[in-house]
Amino acid sequence: MSKIILTEQSSAASTPSSGKVAVYCHTDGKLRSVDDAGAVSIYTTVFGTEFYEYDSDGEDSTTSTSYQTKLTGSPTLTTGQTYRIGFSAKGRSTGVCRPDFEFSINGDKTWTYTKNLVADGDPDMIGGFHYYSPGSTGAKTLTIKYKCAVASGTTYISEAKIEVWRVS
Repeated sequence: MSKIILTEQSSAASTPSSGKVAVYCHTDGKLRSVDDAGAVSIYTTVFGTEFYEYDSDGEDSTTSTSYQTKLTGSPTLTTGQTYRIGFSAKGRSTGVCRPDFEFSINGDKTWTYTKNLVADGDPDMIGGFHYYSPGSTGAKTLTIKYKCAVASGTTYISEAKIEVWRVS
């Protein structure tokens, strides 16, 4: 059985028994392990170290069959890292519009949603998430768009949100 030592104020780890590992929290808040030879490893977490949030709560509408932009965000993302990008909005329609919603990264569609929403019905929550590892460091354009698939009604969109979390 391994010996695990957790302290909040310790500046040195207790010596584990042969072949065991001691893990403790140092005063700087980092987790460390010490093997039986005295080698120290420092563990850091990257989840959430970069976080971006964009939102547009108000309701917008269109009768167009061409995509209209509801929300755009431009986070600076780093090559070699992985990000979880979440996106959501409320959508509804009147008439026989068949609303389309799209999420894109740098103009490349990653998600498209078309639904025959009940005319004048309650809005549906739409959204999803995408894991993304950028090919180059820099600002990336994240966009939520909407349109009518059929030109005989109106598409409405509100409460649009984009969240970006670094996960590795």
